[in-house]
Amino acid sequence: MKKKMPENERGVANGKNLCCPQCGTRLLYDAERGVLRRSVPGASEGKEFSLEKAVAALKDEQSRADERFQAAMAAEGKRKEALADLFDKSLKKAGQDPSPPPRPFDYD
Repeated sequence: MKKKMPENERGVANGKNLCCPQCGTRLLYDAERGVLRRSVPGASEGKEFSLEKAVAALKDEQSRADERFQAAMAAEGKRKEALADLFDKSLKKAGQDPSPPPRPFDYD
């Protein structure tokens, strides 16, 4: 004789109540059939949508991106100056050395 399983909400046998940690939505999952039986949206505690807050967040993100861009531009400018100095030093050193540069064919 087969035992009847206890029924959860709305007559779902072997159902599982799950709760989403992100949004608080409660789900009733029927494991026997492998289907979602019911979904109840969670209360949005302190998560009110505000257009002003969204616009402010976008402006903050844009200002941080601008700051990172300016820092990258300054670093690139310093890098170009350092490379130009290195080139000038190498050019002066090459001008002072009277011997011709080595040819690749001489190494054979």
